[in-house]
Amino acid sequence: MTRKCHLSRYIHWAYLLGFLLFKIIGLATFSVQRNNSTRRSLETSCAFIGTKLAILYNLLLFCMAVSVFTTIPSRYYSDYTNKNMITTIVEIFLGILGTLMICTVLLCYCKDQSTLVRIGNHFILVETELRRLREPIDRKRTVCLLLVLYLFQLGLVVAVMVTDYLAFQSTPMLWLTDIMPIAFASWILIQYFSVLTFVNATFADVNGSIQSLCRSCSYCKRPMLFNQYRRVVVTSSSIQLLLRFRDIHDHLCSISDDISEFYSIPVLVGVSYVFFQFLYNVYYLLIPIVMNDIVLDPMILANTILLLVILVYPLSLLTTKITNTAKEVGASGHRAARARERGNLSEFSYFSLQIGKTRVSVHALLNCAIDGETKAELKQFSLQLLQRKIKFTANGYFVLDNTLLQTMLGAVTTYVVILIQFQMATTVPTVFHCNCTRE
Repeated sequence: MTRKCHLSRYIHWAYLLGFLLFKIIGLATFSVQRNNSTRRSLETSCAFIGTKLAILYNLLLFCMAVSVFTTIPSRYYSDYTNKNMITTIVEIFLGILGTLMICTVLLCYCKDQSTLVRIGNHFILVETELRRLREPIDRKRTVCLLLVLYLFQLGLVVAVMVTDYLAFQSTPMLWLTDIMPIAFASWILIQYFSVLTFVNATFADVNGSIQSLCRSCSYCKRPMLFNQYRRVVVTSSSIQLLLRFRDIHDHLCSISDDISEFYSIPVLVGVSYVFFQFLYNVYYLLIPIVMNDIVLDPMILANTILLLVILVYPLSLLTTKITNTAKEVGASGHRAARARERGNLSEFSYFSLQIGKTRVSVHALLNCAIDGETKAELKQFSLQLLQRKIKFTANGYFVLDNTLLQTMLGAVTTYVVILIQFQMATTVPTVFHCNCTRE
């Protein structure tokens, strides 16, 4: 019991450290309140509350970000290796875009503070309800992985600053328009990834509980010859447990919809900024290789590679996590819906067994149950899963899954080739031929 209490305290302090980190950045416009009336578990003794002080802090950060506009013209006069007309124009554009991105995100967090508080409190209620229905949920591994990720991100930001100073002798004033927006956009994606990590883990726990219920009731057996299943009658307690799992799953889906809506605009502006920064740094990395008269400095190479890493890896983590969450929920039910509309019941049944772990477990239970009340509840659960189509999008412009990273890499490759061709065309000397005759 003592070891378990220490473990709970460790997870509790890890939560608070992560919260404090995002609080300093301006990505947490709420406070954590300790509720001493709850019993035992420290994980359920916290609640999120909105505060005006957090909004004032974000407004202060907003004013500081607006003041960065005064430093953007200095990018035109600054001197650095491999500077040309394209790099000057792009850096001024990225400075303006980065400042606008930070201001937009800070205002969104102030405006939607109540939504963020509601998401956090509802998620705590879901976790508490799930713990009442099964063994205590262990989040130690998840919290440790996220802490390692945060420390890696902090170390990467410091490494970028050090290499930027050694390569370009840049000042902290220039970092405000160069490195700070990159780090801010990365932290947005990492926070989104962290939230979805807990959501995905909770979905996995719900699916595991339903599968355990399936095994305990001897539902799910291997099909015998001619697709014959073992049929059993379910007790009323198992039905009530299934209904509670259905409510928890529906509540999790609603939380996922709220999360997708809350992060839609911040992720839209953040991913857009990441795309342009990634395009510029790939161009800056390749231009010394293509142009023979440009020097490739090792420190500049290290700085550019670190910038590419800090831009790409949070986005890859987020898209992978969203893809896994969609598989866990079963978000691809549109294929089954189309099959049902066409009246192809065999195709509908086949796709229903392929569109998510939750739906697979529910259909396995449905195929084996013979009790009328159980079948009615399972059909209702199956219909609920079929109608739930969770999509994590950037305000509806594009879906945040693995296809986004593939599309971005393809677009960057195309535009880098165009920029390099334009740079080569501007550096080739023009030869004029005069055919005039002198009288």
